[in-house]
Amino acid sequence: MNRQNTILLALSLASATLAGTAHAQAHRYTLTAGPAHAAFNVSSSDLSGPPGTTPPGARMSVDDLSTLGIEATLHLTDRWSASLAFGAPPKAHFRGEGIAAPLGRIGSARAWFPAVLASYRFDAMGPVQPYVAAGVNYTFYTNVQVGDNYTAAFGGTASTGKVKASFGPVVKLGALLPLSDGWVVNAGWARYGIRSKATVTTQTPGFGPIARQATVKVDPDVFSLLIGRSF
Repeated sequence: MNRQNTILLALSLASATLAGTAHAQAHRYTLTAGPAHAAFNVSSSDLSGPPGTTPPGARMSVDDLSTLGIEATLHLTDRWSASLAFGAPPKAHFRGEGIAAPLGRIGSARAWFPAVLASYRFDAMGPVQPYVAAGVNYTFYTNVQVGDNYTAAFGGTASTGKVKASFGPVVKLGALLPLSDGWVVNAGWARYGIRSKATVTTQTPGFGPIARQATVKVDPDVFSLLIGRSF
């Protein structure tokens, strides 16, 4: 190979490398939003309190809910990316279970469960790009309200509640469908590991404040269909 051909080959390789880099950086960020539905898989311990204050078998559950899901993604390479998944904090309704089932809804709270995930994209299957992701969620609750029916069931005059924040794992399976002009559809299923301790304190005539607790594992399956744009 003569010197001229060597130079031409080197220029061609450099041009291809620069083009590939420009292409990888052309869509470095993606922001998507859309409906998300959480179907809870609930396991609750019995509500417990001071001896003689709480009958055995009273448990709690959480109603399924829907909200606006949002996902912001940073593309690190053609296959690897990091995402922040969050959304509008939905109002979660707590429901009595076991011997407390006749009470129905016994309280509510705003649920926040943002998550950070690392994802890996597989080879495209036609226009669809499947991916798998894993990460950590941080779940906390605000505006905790306790229903009057709960308070009356325990002979109280008023109740307050709090739910302990927690960290837990997240796994996700999804698929991307690129559209024109950088638009993309992101469909996914995720399982969140969420374990919290709920404490309800009831002002009880003749006894004062009585605190009762339950450990609740909710582990929602979150189904989402998001649309947005890469830039």
